[in-house]
Amino acid sequence: MGQDVEEHQGIYQFIPNGGQWPDGVLYRANVSAGNIWLEEQGILYQFRDFSDVHHADFSHKYEKEPEIREQLIYVQFLNANKNIKTQKAYPSKNYFNYFLGNDPKKWATKLYAYNKVEYLNLYDHINLVFFEKNQDLKYEYHIKPNGNYKDIQL
Repeated sequence: MGQDVEEHQGIYQFIPNGGQWPDGVLYRANVSAGNIWLEEQGILYQFRDFSDVHHADFSHKYEKEPEIREQLIYVQFLNANKNIKTQKAYPSKNYFNYFLGNDPKKWATKLYAYNKVEYLNLYDHINLVFFEKNQDLKYEYHIKPNGNYKDIQL
């Protein structure tokens, strides 16, 4: 009898913060319309509209440059536990490097991305999991025994 081994190489990759982004950011994932930032105390959805740029004809000068519009939506974890830990799974085969500025202390190298990130004990006995299923980005709250769904406040 064989053992089932779960292998996952999806299109959504959560890149960890190795110092290339502000404190409080844990991971960032690129999505088709922007980014999702997993932070210590919430989730930042960053959506970008490139339609002006896609329709621009750069063969002549514009009176007005094409615009990139952006919308930010921040979802804060209210009354969540402090000092949240995360667990990651399904590392990428490739890694990311960030050489920002001239200070090597601010560079981040060999950061492997992950296809699954779980906030552990975000609320007592409740984990929050981000993952991919059928090429869609999903999230779920996993409520363990003694957990209460009413504790989840956003």
